[in-house]
Amino acid sequence: MASQPPSNPYQFESQTPYEVSTQVQQLVQPKAIKVFGILNVCFGGLGLLVTCVGLGAILAMTTFNLIPIPKGPSNPAFVTQDENAFLYFYNITSASCSLISVVVLLVSGIGLLTNKKWGRTAGLVWAGYCVLSTIVVSVVTWTHIYPYQLETMDETMAATPNAGAILIGSMIFGNVLSLGFLIYPGLFALFSSKQPFRDALN
Repeated sequence: MASQPPSNPYQFESQTPYEVSTQVQQLVQPKAIKVFGILNVCFGGLGLLVTCVGLGAILAMTTFNLIPIPKGPSNPAFVTQDENAFLYFYNITSASCSLISVVVLLVSGIGLLTNKKWGRTAGLVWAGYCVLSTIVVSVVTWTHIYPYQLETMDETMAATPNAGAILIGSMIFGNVLSLGFLIYPGLFALFSSKQPFRDALN
């Protein structure tokens, strides 16, 4: 008499229920895991390159004097310790923290592509840092960067009509732009909090 086919189309006669469960779980794995894994690797790698260049430029101009600071209106991103000690240390600390955060993002992407739970955890840590850093940047912008730019405004800029309004407008635009950068971390936190996303990781 011919053998009966298995009742489960994904199960062969030699398979255990555990193996079947693993196969089914792989078949229904959310595509968001792979999508965010690829994006995190891409954004993390690009961010690592840009941040290394930025931190190197800050140190080369303000600390080691390897590159002369361009003449013209003072740039708050490239102030020396003598010009403004707070902004000097803030710029270096901020760039260093950004460097660590993009490494975490890159690691998160690698973890997600290999279906590891720590990939999701690293991504959430990075998303939390993005929110915290945005708040810090907004506070520093209005308490230190804006006053510094007012103090160092050259005669040409000061003579420009509505120079103060233009400066305030640029500060506001910068804050709005930084909020826009929270869209991707927010999407990651939203999708990674869903049960199928968490259950598919091991």
